[in-house]
Amino acid sequence: MDSNVSLNSEFKGEIDQYIKFDIAEQSFGIDVLSSREIVRAEEITTIPDSPKFVKGVIDLRNEIVPIISLQEHFNLSAKKEDEKCGDKIIIISIDDTLMGLEVDGVEEIVKITADEIQQAPEITRKYKQDYIKGVAKLDESLLVILAVHKIFSREEINKIKEIE
Repeated sequence: MDSNVSLNSEFKGEIDQYIKFDIAEQSFGIDVLSSREIVRAEEITTIPDSPKFVKGVIDLRNEIVPIISLQEHFNLSAKKEDEKCGDKIIIISIDDTLMGLEVDGVEEIVKITADEIQQAPEITRKYKQDYIKGVAKLDESLLVILAVHKIFSREEINKIKEIE
């Protein structure tokens, strides 16, 4: 039996909307319902001794929000020097903690049916990368679908909460 069929059979035909964004010239997507808003990257205040993947904090309407570099967190290679990094910030909430995901750019909102998402490759499960929900083919490119609530470990969430 095809594992993709059993993975998605109960959701077959359901259409979800995903925010398609880029990090280090790769396309990723998160469920629109996982985000609160998308803001332009403003001045980020660096916090000493914070985890390496935490860029700093911003003031978002009188709320201090930690900004996470997904490029750093995912260990993705840096973009070319002449290209601007961190153009947009996707604001999310995990365990009642607001945080911003710094991304190179938000392209569009795409509609994908559950049966268009293929199970994440075995190698990602081998390395405990269960935040990769699956992979969807869009035109001639692949979109890595992320499960927002699994991107960070419990320990990482606690460190982010301390910054807040």
